[in-house]
Amino acid sequence: MTSRRTLLTGALGIAAVGTVGLPALEANAFTIDPNTCARVQRALAGMWWGLEYTRSDLDAEYGPRTAMATRVFQAYHGLTIDGKPGPLTQAKLFDRAKVVQQVAGVSKRDGNYNQATLAAVTAWQQSKGLTADGIAGPGTMSKAGIDRQFSGSSVGGNITRAEVIARAGFWVLLDPAYSRTGPWFSDPHGKTYRRDCSGYVSMCLHASKAHSTHTMHEISYEIDKSALRPGDILNQSAYHVTLFDGWTSSARTHYDGFDTRGDYGLEAREIPYDYPGDFLHPRRYHNIV
Repeated sequence: MTSRRTLLTGALGIAAVGTVGLPALEANAFTIDPNTCARVQRALAGMWWGLEYTRSDLDAEYGPRTAMATRVFQAYHGLTIDGKPGPLTQAKLFDRAKVVQQVAGVSKRDGNYNQATLAAVTAWQQSKGLTADGIAGPGTMSKAGIDRQFSGSSVGGNITRAEVIARAGFWVLLDPAYSRTGPWFSDPHGKTYRRDCSGYVSMCLHASKAHSTHTMHEISYEIDKSALRPGDILNQSAYHVTLFDGWTSSARTHYDGFDTRGDYGLEAREIPYDYPGDFLHPRRYHNIV
């Protein structure tokens, strides 16, 4: 189970001991009126940025899941990655929704990804032989000729620590089941990765392929424990890899991190540094900036 502390601190960037000082965010640090919040949530859900139409995400309340989904959207649109859907983020988000509405033939193109838009997108998907769920995800966007990538990293290119953490949070929201085989699972651009620990970390880093724990050394180098920063990894070539997101205290015995493990699935959680049995070793991705 995803820990509430991790969602409000590590995954959302509160500066802890030894972190890079990403923007602080508390659940009550940003206010938004319910109607606008509901509109933001519908757009994030309707365009596959991590929230869902089919669960309690559309509650018109700004909380950890809305903040995390907002961070993912911001990471790909050249916006400040703070999880707060302010005026600039809203403008970009609703503009993207208007483009989807235009393609789907919605008469009122107001950027509101409401039930009418959902129905229109569903009908458009049916006409194109796509999965008809009303969600304008990577496949639908590609078929419509809409480019989802406006900024951020390219596959295998340089990537900021904030984007690494935003990508990590995206899969936490979508919660893909653990698998070492298939089917693979998509990142926000539509590139797919294996759903085990090393595939997940490869996705977080926007690596050119889904590496294994055995090949993580090809894209990273060893660092000291004291040098760990959000977006670094802890790897053991024959066993497991996790993503680091900051120390929980000055004792540096536990850290906020992300990993996925068999029956436990994908989690953002507090991890003992000696887990499991002092097997994992700090490393840094070659292309992190």
